[in-house]
Amino acid sequence: SQFDFILEVFFEDFRQIFVEIFWEIEGVLDSSLFLCILKLFSCHLVDLFAGLKAFLGKDYENLYTADIVCHGVPSPKIFEKYLSYIENKTGEKVTYFNFRSKKGHGWQHYFQYDTKSKSKVTYGMFDPYYNAFINSKIIRESCYNCKYSNTDRPSDITLGDYWGIEYAHPEFYSSKGVSLVLVNTDKGRKMWNDISQNLTCIKSEIKKAVPLNSNLVSPPQKPPCRDNIYAGIDGDFDKFVKTNLKFKVNPLKRVIMIIPSDVKFKIKRLIKH
Repeated sequence: SQFDFILEVFFEDFRQIFVEIFWEIEGVLDSSLFLCILKLFSCHLVDLFAGLKAFLGKDYENLYTADIVCHGVPSPKIFEKYLSYIENKTGEKVTYFNFRSKKGHGWQHYFQYDTKSKSKVTYGMFDPYYNAFINSKIIRESCYNCKYSNTDRPSDITLGDYWGIEYAHPEFYSSKGVSLVLVNTDKGRKMWNDISQNLTCIKSEIKKAVPLNSNLVSPPQKPPCRDNIYAGIDGDFDKFVKTNLKFKVNPLKRVIMIIPSDVKFKIKRLIKH
């Protein structure tokens, strides 16, 4: 029988938890087919699967692995404090948070959070936390030296957003978003051949996919502010946001981001032709 094994892990001491998970995985690998998708909270999955394969010590024919194109992993602590910061501002508890909301704007860098009385969608680059994350200011030190930030991946397939699809394959662009799939192994190729017939997809090239997926080329560069950006995080968080997470926004950018992504795409095509 065919089944998915999905683990959602929110962790503090991840090493111990992962070892326990790895033992569980090893214990069920004798099933007829095991599709393993480990979904972690902001975790660099490619590192995890490299660790899983090292732990198992051999390849299993019935183990299929998929990693994601990862931008980097920020501290869970700063996100928890950021949620409290929002709650203090709104006077209500945050009940839902989505880093990639398509509500009202389509596939762009918008995020959404809900409270009991309202739902708010904001362009991420206008938000202190989101802006700091996208600009690699608050990710972990190890992310700047990640040896998996390239196309040599240890998993069978790699999943991500196809940022730049409007330039690489404009005929395939969708305001709902387009996924990127890299097939890394023969096993991954077999799996892709089995499922691709049920998907709307086109063949692309790595050289077209990497320009706006820079983590497929190299790790993010460490900004000068990273060494001290967490200083004062345990103090007045409002002050921390205003000083450590401050950023500038071009006024024209604010106007442009009001326009839905599909409208902007049509404008770009008209200008090009």
